[in-house]
Amino acid sequence: MNMIAFDTHTFIKRITAAGMPEPQAEVLADVLAERPVPATKGAINHAIATLGRAVDKRLLALENGQTELKAGLAELRTGQTELKIGLADHSAKLSSLEKGQAELKIGLADHSAKLSSLEKGQA
Repeated sequence: MNMIAFDTHTFIKRITAAGMPEPQAEVLADVLAERPVPATKGAINHAIATLGRAVDKRLLALENGQTELKAGLAELRTGQTELKIGLADHSAKLSSLEKGQAELKIGLADHSAKLSSLEKGQA
């Protein structure tokens, strides 16, 4: 014989809401919980179908969440690639600026030497 579980907490809440004193409702719930309640095949099939729909709903929510996570990850990877490209571009510009700075230092040193030479020639 199939059985259905008895929810004592819900039963006590409902019976006290109907006007029965809580101590009496608890005793009644204890007595009824000890007594097996036979389940019909239809009730079991209904419970299984309800559970199946709930599981399907949860699975769909998980799949949607997984799809959103994959899309977010793809966006992050695209952003990472763009940052790498930008970093490489800025590194190249920095190298060019450093090369120009070195050339300016050489030119400045050359002009300083020429100026010193001219100053010595005038003296």
